[in-house]
Amino acid sequence: MFFAVERPRLFAAIISKLLEAMVKKTKAMVLFVIFTSLVVGAWAQHKGPPKLAQAIPLPDLHDGDFDHFRLDLAGNRLFATAEENSKVLVFDLKMNKLIHTISDLKAPHSMVYRADLNEIAEVRVYKVIP
Repeated sequence: MFFAVERPRLFAAIISKLLEAMVKKTKAMVLFVIFTSLVVGAWAQHKGPPKLAQAIPLPDLHDGDFDHFRLDLAGNRLFATAEENSKVLVFDLKMNKLIHTISDLKAPHSMVYRADLNEIAEVRVYKVIP
């Protein structure tokens, strides 16, 4: 009868020890994750705000914003829509200068560049009413 009474106590003691070990491991893992995220976050910090590397003059433009850009990686060109100026500006990314202006557009907005045709097309979306 002694064995039958002691058996539940033995299992309870074993389970208690296992749970204690699991809690310790969990605490250690949580502390490790917190510590590593703080260290990685500290390494990722920048040494200050970004600095202007170069200003590219944009002649014949009045105030307005550039909302949409397309990139031609093969040709090292950047296309930017100057919506209020009714133009698309083409920049050379190697020389960092404006190389061409596409004019006579009516408020160009979004655009698509087709590298296979070397063409850029303006995209207009219209709501269709049934």
